[in-house]
Amino acid sequence: MISPQLLTPGDIDQRFNLERYYTNYFMRYYLYFDLAYPLITRVIFFDGDITAKGNLDTAWVTAILEQFNADAAPDTVLILINGNLTVEGDIRLNDHQLFLLVMGNVHCDVLVNSYDYIHITGNAHIKYVFYGYYNHGYIEVDGTVTVPYVLTNAYSVPIKAEGAVLVSLAYADKSDVINYDYTREVLADVIIPAAFDGEGNVDEEKFIEIVKSGKSPLIDGYNNRYYPKPGKTGQCR
Repeated sequence: MISPQLLTPGDIDQRFNLERYYTNYFMRYYLYFDLAYPLITRVIFFDGDITAKGNLDTAWVTAILEQFNADAAPDTVLILINGNLTVEGDIRLNDHQLFLLVMGNVHCDVLVNSYDYIHITGNAHIKYVFYGYYNHGYIEVDGTVTVPYVLTNAYSVPIKAEGAVLVSLAYADKSDVINYDYTREVLADVIIPAAFDGEGNVDEEKFIEIVKSGKSPLIDGYNNRYYPKPGKTGQCR
């Protein structure tokens, strides 16, 4: 079993050339946050393949920091995995000061990208759903992304997942960087009622739970290959 190490950026720089990844991270970070903010001050390092039990989230990061009696605030932390990452749950970092760099492949149930920055040098195998929320986060996958559903909301990262159903909770926009199968205008026609909240909006967590249960979130007869039907309007490939 690979144990985590808590290192400084200087420690890591002596072993790895991470300039490419730092540059991309800093560029994304500086687009939205004050230049006076500190960036990476601590590195949680795994030297080899690891399996995370449960979700990989801020609580997971905090628990590791507490092992080292370090400041448990998950700020300005690089999580560096020199190997493959298997998460028996979801990846949900959701913090703009967390940077996950996996120098290998990733397997997980759900991957959520919102305020965090993620770089995967290998392939990403996501069992159920990729959910991208807002445009303050970013994900880069050097290899291929395998996932049945890509769900986004006001998201501007051009994630490519061959064969996935691409759903936007926002209205279609000519500036979209993803060629969606369904956008907000048609969701009531194609997504099952159980995925909606009481205000007529698709609830991303309900959508995800439906997919995890083994059911399709799409109404029978509708899919990304054949929608819209004659007389309907919508965006498809």
